[in-house]
Amino acid sequence: MSSTMCLFAQITLSIASPSPQSLGETLLQSLEEGIEQERKAQSIIGLSVAIGLDGELAWTRGFGLADLENGVPASEHTVYRLGSISKPITAVAVMQLAKRGSVDLDAPIETYVPKWPKKRWEVTTRQLLCHQGGVRHYLPTDNLNNTKAYATATEGLEYFADDPLIAEPGTQYAYSSFGYNLLGAIVEGASGKPFVDYLNEAVFSPAGTIAMQDDSQARVIKHRAQGYRRIDGEVCNSMLVDISYKLGGGGLCGTAADLVRFAHAMMAGDLVDSETREQMWTRQLTQDGTETEYGFGWMIHQDDDGKIVRHGGAQSRVRTSLLCLVDEGIVVAAMCNSEWARPPRIVLPIAQQLSLARR
Repeated sequence: MSSTMCLFAQITLSIASPSPQSLGETLLQSLEEGIEQERKAQSIIGLSVAIGLDGELAWTRGFGLADLENGVPASEHTVYRLGSISKPITAVAVMQLAKRGSVDLDAPIETYVPKWPKKRWEVTTRQLLCHQGGVRHYLPTDNLNNTKAYATATEGLEYFADDPLIAEPGTQYAYSSFGYNLLGAIVEGASGKPFVDYLNEAVFSPAGTIAMQDDSQARVIKHRAQGYRRIDGEVCNSMLVDISYKLGGGGLCGTAADLVRFAHAMMAGDLVDSETREQMWTRQLTQDGTETEYGFGWMIHQDDDGKIVRHGGAQSRVRTSLLCLVDEGIVVAAMCNSEWARPPRIVLPIAQQLSLARR
């Protein structure tokens, strides 16, 4: 069995195996029944799922409740925090600027972020993109229930900028949301625009992501889902957290359909050219030649069945998952408003069934 099928086989969803001719009403009914069964099995309050096939949004729908207190159903329009699926979007912005010559991936980041404090070692944009920059991730002592609002990605650096690097850059893979926050500041420094303004012009608009934006606590965002956590088994509202401090690493929101549109735009070359895309979708090496699972903004899997790129997100209010079977043109996204949810248990079986149906 290939590693791709092993990845799929770890998770099962009760969806009947369709024939190649059943990519219509029969398959959709089966998918909907399976998703709802898994939602109930995980006690997920609300979720939205979207499927893309061959560059087109094929289907999207909500399940359960986007707002438990007010009985608002989840739908294809429900807006959730992206969580760390913000990182592939940030990586696209950086690589666009690199292609234009506005960012040198191997220059010290102070070139674009003069306010970055001097560290023991220099850090480069390339190292941040593949989580080898030595910038720390969250610590148990961090106040993640922060409610302070930041106007730009650069302002949000104060949250961690004075902390020492955890390792010499390039020597080890260490996943870091703060590293991607710093990439957001690099986008601002290189483009001369606020991070979100750059995304609106260069990523969201060409990708056709209708609702994608920063998750502002002050702005009214239509169809925004509420979020839930469990305390001693009881469902409670998620903690109030202003995530403007981490725009590049996890500060965006949108719909499941928006995630599919973004992935399709990436695959079609609407955001970066094919050479840049393959660079982003290639696993990176540490200085000693150790291969990591990460490219530039994406988790990468490759085997005889083709290339899989994916990312997930986990933060206050949400759990999210985006999966692309690149060679088959299949994209699946799931977004949940329950912090205990495991959305890979939804997207992986759907992708498997679609893949089997097209053989």
